Amino acid sequence: MYGAGDVRVEHRPDPKIEQPTDAIVRVVLSCVCGSDLWPYASMPATGTGRPMGHEFLGVVEETGSDVATLRAGDVVVTPFTYCDNTCDFCLKGLHSSCRHGGRYGLDGDVYGQWRAMQELYGQGRIKAIGVSNFYPDRLIDLIDHNEVAPAVNQIETHPFFQRTADQQLMGERGVQIESWGPFAEGRNNLFTHPLLSEIADAHGKSVPQVVLRWLIQRGVVVIPKSVRPDRMAQNIDVFDFELTDDETARIATLDTGHSLFFDHRDPAMVGQLGQVRVSD
Repeated sequence: MYGAGDVRVEHRPDPKIEQPTDAIVRVVLSCVCGSDLWPYASMPATGTGRPMGHEFLGVVEETGSDVATLRAGDVVVTPFTYCDNTCDFCLKGLHSSCRHGGRYGLDGDVYGQWRAMQELYGQGRIKAIGVSNFYPDRLIDLIDHNEVAPAVNQIETHPFFQRTADQQLMGERGVQIESWGPFAEGRNNLFTHPLLSEIADAHGKSVPQVVLRWLIQRGVVVIPKSVRPDRMAQNIDVFDFELTDDETARIATLDTGHSLFFDHRDPAMVGQLGQVRVSD
C-alpha cells in the first residue's frame, strides 16, 4: 500500500536466513482485516509503501542453526506480532509486548497493536490500556471498531492549547484526558506570563502551581515531569487553594486552538513519527 486507495501487487526478493534464530515460512493463506482498512482510507502517500496483511498460515521452509522447536515442513499459524520468547515480558506471557519483537511488515499498525493489548486486557494480564495524541476522529474510529475503549488519551494540554471540546468528547466516550506538556515547555513565556503571574500572586503561589490547579479543576490528569525535589514538592502543593470562576474564564482567553509543538495530522510529520521506534 502506497497511500489511501493505492494498493499494488509487487514481486519481492526471496527471504534468507540472517540470524541463527530465524525461520523462513512460505505463506499459504493470509488475510486483510480492519487494521488494513484504516490506512486504506487515510494513509498519507509514501514512496516506499508497506505490506498489507499480517496474520497468516504457512509452511516452514528453512530454519536457522539455533531453532530447536521447528523443522522444515511444519505448518504454522502466526498472529500479527512476533517475539523472541526471552525478554521479561515474554517470560510473563505478554508476548505481544516483547521488547525485541514487532509486527510483520509494519510496526505502526494501530489496530493490530491495540488488539494485541486488548487480548491481554481480556485475559486479565493488564489492568488498563490507553493511547496518546489521538485526535477526536481517530479516537472515535478506534473505539467504534474495537471491543475495549481506551482508559486514557494523553494529549498536549496547557493554557495555550486547552482542548476543551476534545475533553468533552472523551468524557462522553468514557475516556480520561491526560495532559502532556502541561507547562508548554515554557513556550509563549508561560512561566512569566502577566495574566498567569497575576493570578499566582493573588493566591501566593507560582505560575506552575496555578497551571496545575487549573488542569486539576478541569478534571485533567496531569503528571508534571521534574527531577528536582523542591519542584516536586511545589507541584504537589496545589490542593490548598482553588481558582475562581473569573480566573478560569481569564485563563480560557489564552487558548490559541492549536499545538505549540507540531501537527500530528501533517503528512510529513506523520511520516517522520512513523519511523521512530521505542528501541531507538
